[in-house]
Amino acid sequence: MNIKRIIAFFLVTVLLIPTHLWAGEMDQTLTNLIPAIKQKINVPAELTEFRYDMRSQNGTGKEDVYVLSWTDKEYKIGNVQVTAEFNGNIIQYSKNMYNNKYSILAKVSYEDGLKAAKNFLGKIKVPYINELKLQEETNRNQGNQYIYMFNQYINNVKVLDRKVSLFVDKQTGEVTNFSGLSTYKGTYQKGSAKLPLDKAKEAYINKIGMSLVYNLRYDYEKRTISSFPIYLINNGEGKAIDAETGAVILPIREDNIYYGGGFAKEEASVSMADRNTGLTPQEQKVVEEVKGLLTKEEAKAYAEKYFPKVKEAPITNASLYKSEYDNKYIWTISMQQTDMSKAADMPAEKIKLMIAAGEIMPPNIINDISFSVDAKTGEILSYYSYINSSDQKGEVSQDKVKEKVEAFLKNIAKDKFSLTKYDSAEKMGIPIPLSVQSPYANYHYARMVNGVTVNGNGLSVTYDVVRDEVTSYSNTWNEVKFEDIRAVLDKQKVADKMGLELMYVSKDEKTKVLAYAHEERYMGFDPFKGVRVNTYDGKPIAAAEQTIYDDIKGHAKEAVIKKLYDSGIALPGKSFKPDASINQYDFLRLVLRISDSNVTEKDIYNMAISSGIIEEKEKNKNLLISREDAVKYIINSTKYKEIAKISDIYNYPFKDEKAVSKELKGYVTLAYGLKVIEKDKTNLFNPKAKLTRADAAQMIYNMMMKEN
Repeated sequence: MNIKRIIAFFLVTVLLIPTHLWAGEMDQTLTNLIPAIKQKINVPAELTEFRYDMRSQNGTGKEDVYVLSWTDKEYKIGNVQVTAEFNGNIIQYSKNMYNNKYSILAKVSYEDGLKAAKNFLGKIKVPYINELKLQEETNRNQGNQYIYMFNQYINNVKVLDRKVSLFVDKQTGEVTNFSGLSTYKGTYQKGSAKLPLDKAKEAYINKIGMSLVYNLRYDYEKRTISSFPIYLINNGEGKAIDAETGAVILPIREDNIYYGGGFAKEEASVSMADRNTGLTPQEQKVVEEVKGLLTKEEAKAYAEKYFPKVKEAPITNASLYKSEYDNKYIWTISMQQTDMSKAADMPAEKIKLMIAAGEIMPPNIINDISFSVDAKTGEILSYYSYINSSDQKGEVSQDKVKEKVEAFLKNIAKDKFSLTKYDSAEKMGIPIPLSVQSPYANYHYARMVNGVTVNGNGLSVTYDVVRDEVTSYSNTWNEVKFEDIRAVLDKQKVADKMGLELMYVSKDEKTKVLAYAHEERYMGFDPFKGVRVNTYDGKPIAAAEQTIYDDIKGHAKEAVIKKLYDSGIALPGKSFKPDASINQYDFLRLVLRISDSNVTEKDIYNMAISSGIIEEKEKNKNLLISREDAVKYIINSTKYKEIAKISDIYNYPFKDEKAVSKELKGYVTLAYGLKVIEKDKTNLFNPKAKLTRADAAQMIYNMMMKEN
């Protein structure tokens, strides 16, 4: 679908949108909604201040969302915010209590956090609870909260972009953030896929595409630029392959405004007698405030007095919110004037049919307008208008402009221009069609090497059609070497790595159909090995671990190792190998508490050396460290480092004093005093013995307990 058709479809849709807002019943909605929400979530009594925003997309009232916020008067205690639909379905929830003290170690296990998340879903009565499946865990151990992601499944098929996320505090086990699903009022295609997965992959490569390009790598330390070849999937629009026909589907994008139905009487209805007891004074105050507010149509009427163009344009978006600083409710309204706006008295359905029959042309945008109005007084607070210049003199055909641009480029950069290729509108989104949107036309000519594009290099021009001149020009051409690409893998061999799977995708606003898609819109692959790589440097992306270690169950240190893992202290790999000796590099990762697999060896050692944990001359990645060296690294990471060096003042607590290195006597003694290490049954420390990975975990755990 070309740009003109997309805009025409959008404008026809706008003409069909009803504009009536049930503003007179905003106080009734709030009176019902607030108690219904407070039955589902807990609002601390200290949060006495209440405010309310309403966000509207099409003005029907039934598709508005309501943002309810509670905070304390001085903004020192915390806040709770809930976004809900008209029917009481909670879409988002957050609770943020300030000045919470966090323990380094998690007090709540991952499994107990999951129970809390599921209990929360039941408590707030999400209507789709039986359609959710927990996503395989990734990075369970990062941060102060567990993150649980659920996908929605209909007929046992995942629904694209319909996800639920919950954040659970590792200290309290409380859900602090929730992002849910809006009410979907459309239908799902029945049946099963007719197109097999292998054919879908082939269709994807041929019709949507995977591009072999050169990307540029910037080394900011060395201040150098190099290039690397990469297979790129750049599917920002989220295109998918129809599982029935093999055709490309361009899914509609979910709006940020959420949709809902009517109130459920048994849950949300509040009698007149109960209204006063169901709301706090602050909440009742807001209900009273919104009673006298203007509707968006009334706000528009105020603007019409001063800006005649407003009268001829339909509203496309409207939002009512309360300004925190000057304590007033404000309407912000966006409008689009088309060349058919004056025919607004014609039935919208008739206009749509006439366009479809070719009797009239689809409307063109003439003017974009936005303004804000005080919702109490009607005072105009802002106004902005962008006039399309399609009717201005000086417009020429697209081909003529392109000829002028290319003549300009041949004159200013002849040699480079001969090494470029014009990037089409379908690929780059440019140039903007002159008769549709703008007097400015943008052109980009990409640099080509070995028959493929060099991303970030090329010649760019913006042309002002009205003034008949170039208004911007860019010449980006880095001097770098390019690797030979004759031995790259065939695209089909790489296609298996992109995660294409059968899902429900939105074919239109009312229909979700079976299609093959992937959730990540942008991916890069090594063209020689086929593995996932970062697009900025071409280096392999370490796969996130899916589960807790597979070899610690039943081990004497299982509880300690798992507690560290849940607390964000872990070693890469699916296995922990508890009884194996630990090398210097892995132990430093534990001391520094870095579990991210993508942090490089260079980064780890730079941090360890700059922190004074080890010296540059001690660096030895594969060295199996002794127990006394492990203690040295731990103490060096604390404030006790300098006094630990004064070995003569300490009374060594173990029987094997002669075995310990003299310069480390103070380190071992301090570690014992801090309860980082303990005596064994024979009252020995065994300073020269190699440290096992399990005992390393115990030392780190003991140190963290001391810090707590």
